Amino acid sequence: MPTLRDFIRNEFRGYVETRFAEKQTTRAYYRVNLKHLEDYGPLAGARLDAISADLISGFIAKRREAEYEVSSTNRVLQVLRRMLKLAEEWGRVPRAAKVSLQPGERRRERVLSLEEEARYLKAAATIGDGILEAYERALEGIRATQRGKEPIKPEDPYLLRDASTVLLDCGLRPEELHRLRWDQVRDGALWIPWGKTANARRVIPLESRTAAVLEMRKAVASGPWVFPAATKSGHIGLSTLRKVGDVDFMDA
Repeated sequence: MPTLRDFIRNEFRGYVETRFAEKQTTRAYYRVNLKHLEDYGPLAGARLDAISADLISGFIAKRREAEYEVSSTNRVLQVLRRMLKLAEEWGRVPRAAKVSLQPGERRRERVLSLEEEARYLKAAATIGDGILEAYERALEGIRATQRGKEPIKPEDPYLLRDASTVLLDCGLRPEELHRLRWDQVRDGALWIPWGKTANARRVIPLESRTAAVLEMRKAVASGPWVFPAATKSGHIGLSTLRKVGDVDFMDA
């Protein structure tokens, strides 16, 4: 009978890395929360069949003493619950302990007004204009005109504006946007074929604004991704939009 720590290191962590190989955010979520479980010795060192409500309560109390938010503790408990359920399914433990989430989790919802949405998209477009203006200045700079060093033309200056438009109009999850392919854009709609639940697989009619953005991008597209990037996956990821505007046009 393995301990929780052994099960994490020898089986569950490998399962996560393989199962979510293309989902960087999900892998990061599991890594962080598994570390919290491993750092609590009484629980990490317990055999799977010896994990009890008392041990779990001790973990919760320790988190409370450290002033963690209820929502943060519940994310760790969700990982623990999932892990114990799999241990039972895989026959590592006859019956897994029951893990209940803590009440009192605060939820925050923020809906943009039409005015705020318009201001944000205008600011995103301004960033794109600034990228092109900086490129034009680089063409006339000393390094280009006297040293013969050709500036690098920006490939997607309006990426932030276009990505934000699709997110706002279609209600996509960030990962759905990152992995959006051109074969999913058809018949005046976006076809989302995968997700964590059956409800995630859906067809989203395109607003005229989004259809225009996608039409412009399609006219210059050269690959399968709606939002391509120079990444290992070939498409944008979590950090891509944060770096928009941070460009050195003379960086060969």
